[in-house]
Amino acid sequence: MATDKARDAPSEVGTKFHIDVWLTLVLVNWVCDFGRPIAALFVPLKYTPLYYPSIGDVFHFIYNIIVPLCHFKLIERSYLRIPRTLLHLLVTIFAVGASLHLVGDSFNHRLIHLGYQNHLHLTENPLIKNISTCLSQHNPDGGHIVDVFKLVYFYDEYLGHWMWYLPHFTILILVFSSSFVPSSSSQNTLPFAAAILVPIDVLYQWYLITEDH
Repeated sequence: MATDKARDAPSEVGTKFHIDVWLTLVLVNWVCDFGRPIAALFVPLKYTPLYYPSIGDVFHFIYNIIVPLCHFKLIERSYLRIPRTLLHLLVTIFAVGASLHLVGDSFNHRLIHLGYQNHLHLTENPLIKNISTCLSQHNPDGGHIVDVFKLVYFYDEYLGHWMWYLPHFTILILVFSSSFVPSSSSQNTLPFAAAILVPIDVLYQWYLITEDH
C-alpha cells in the first residue's frame, strides 16, 4: 500500500525535518512552561482571584494539550515504528504527570499569596504552622493537616515530575535515535531551520532537567 511505502522511505519520513512540529514545541516550551512565572508577574491578582486559575495555569493547560499532540506527530513522522499501544501509554503517562504538576504547582503558587514561604521546608512554614495550630484547637487530629500538604507536595514534585519527564525524554530519545538513518549525500546537510530550532529546544530540555536542582 502507498501508506506502507511512505513509512518505509527514510528519504521522505525519517530524514525530513518537520519544522511545523519543532517550531510549535519551541514556542510552547518556552512560552507556556518557562514563561509561566514571568507572565504571572504582569497579571495582577485582581484579574485572577485565588478561586480561579491563574495566567500561569492557563499557560500550563495549553502546554499539557499541545505537547502530547507534538509527541504523536514526532513519532508518526519518524522512521522509527513502535507499537501504537506503547506510544499511547507514554503520552498518557506524560499527560497525567504534567496535569498532576499543574494542580500541585497552582496550589503552591496560591499559597504564596497567602504568606507561604517557598524557600522554607513545609513543616517550618509559619503559614502551615498557624493552620495546624488553629485546627488542633478544634480537632485533636487537626495537626495532621500537614500530612495533606505533604501529599500535595509529593504529587507535584515527585510523582508528577517523574510521570512528566520519563515519557517525555523517552519519546525524544526514540525520535532522535530514529533520525540517524542512511541518506544520500544531498541530504547530509543540516537544514537551516533545524540548526536554529533544535539547539533552542535542547536548551529548554536542559532547563527542564536542572530546574529543581
